[in-house]
Order: sequence, then structure tokens, then C-alpha cells
Amino acid sequence: LPPAGRGQPPRSYAITPAGRERFLSLLLTPGAYSRDTPEEFVIKLTKFQFLTPAQRVTVLQWYRSYQDLLRRSYHEARDYVRHNSEITEGERAWIMRSIEYRLHRAQAERSWLDQQIAAEQDADAQ
Repeated sequence: LPPAGRGQPPRSYAITPAGRERFLSLLLTPGAYSRDTPEEFVIKLTKFQFLTPAQRVTVLQWYRSYQDLLRRSYHEARDYVRHNSEITEGERAWIMRSIEYRLHRAQAERSWLDQQIAAEQDADAQ
């Protein structure tokens, strides 16, 4: 660091109205679902302090819809594996176990999301 009184003074930055609008747009616009959606949600979650409770609910519900889509696909996969005669019984048991694991994980995320949505809706009502 330069000695006191020498060099350039420290700079201070502030977000512009256009920058704030873009920031909110990135947080609140639902992206297309992909395998990156969970990571995108975590990134958005780290910025919740800048959102209102109603805006937080919007983001939480977007991710909950993604979790519902996953759950439906896991149920379809489970039905497919159950009725596919080309899969041996030994293999079927392990495939079913992996599907049940994913369903359990998705249900845990859904429960957490429901709790967060309820908390944000309560905060918004106050």
C-alpha cells in the first residue's frame, strides 16, 4: 500500500439503476432447465439478501418446479425399469435402488423448498 497521503485515493463503486435492473432480471427470470439448474439455483440463493420476500418466493417456486420435473422423470424411469423384461432381476434391484435414492433426495429438496417458500410468504405478509 502506498504511504498515507500518497497515491490515488481509494475508489468507491455503486451499482447503476440499469445495473440493478439487469441484476434483478438475471435473478428473477426463470432459465431453461438443464443439468446446470441446481448450480444456478445455489448462485441465486446466495443473492437472496438483495430480493424482497415475494421475489425470493418466485425463485424458490421456479426451482421447486424443476424438482417436480425431476421427480416425474424418476417415477417414469422406475415404471420403465419395473416393466422392462430385458433387465435381469439382479440388475433391476440395483437400478431401482439408484432411482429410489434419487427420489429420496428430490423429496428432501422439495420439503426444504416448501419450508422456505412458507417462511418467505409469512415474511411478505407481515
